[in-house]
Amino acid sequence: MLRVSHESGQQHLDVHQLIRIDVDQFYGIEIEEFPARIAQVALWLIDHQMNVRVSEEFGLYFARIPLKSTLHIHCANALRLEWNEVLPAERANYVFGNSPFVGAKFMNDKQRSGVAEVFDGIASGGLLDLVAAWYVKAAHYRCGLWQEELQERRRTRRLPVRALPEIYEPAARSRESEARQARFSKRVRSSSRAKRKTSPVVSCREPV
Repeated sequence: MLRVSHESGQQHLDVHQLIRIDVDQFYGIEIEEFPARIAQVALWLIDHQMNVRVSEEFGLYFARIPLKSTLHIHCANALRLEWNEVLPAERANYVFGNSPFVGAKFMNDKQRSGVAEVFDGIASGGLLDLVAAWYVKAAHYRCGLWQEELQERRRTRRLPVRALPEIYEPAARSRESEARQARFSKRVRSSSRAKRKTSPVVSCREPV
């Protein structure tokens, strides 16, 4: 859009009025200290690269020096941290990330406890992949769904499927379908074993 505006012959005395994205608009959570610092440096680098592009397009020197914006990369466990403390949900436009994919049987104790905290009150939640916890956190953060009801049902340690948001319904239906299929297969196997037990054994010998 900036390039089209510039090529159309429109003149802008202050390029700062056109640049509406800054590094302080990005908020992040990283569990390790070193990657968190790398993310901060990466934000400054990409900001500098975009400033150079703007300068080349408009023929005007554009730079944010001295650096005044504040970076919001928090070093913390995203599963245990309340995301609204980092950025209130009503101020967020997008949620994106690169969450870890670890099967339930391959989690370490710290990961397992984090998943248990997120899925507290959801039956069999600990059987899901580690990455599923981020989907739940994001759904709670963006939609603010069933928080009060969840707190009430945590007392009974059980949360029915109907209380879950719509994003969980396809997965719930899939699990229900798999359960029905498993019950049907079990009945078929039981019936086959019963038939084998009651079937007469016939022995045929050729006449001598």
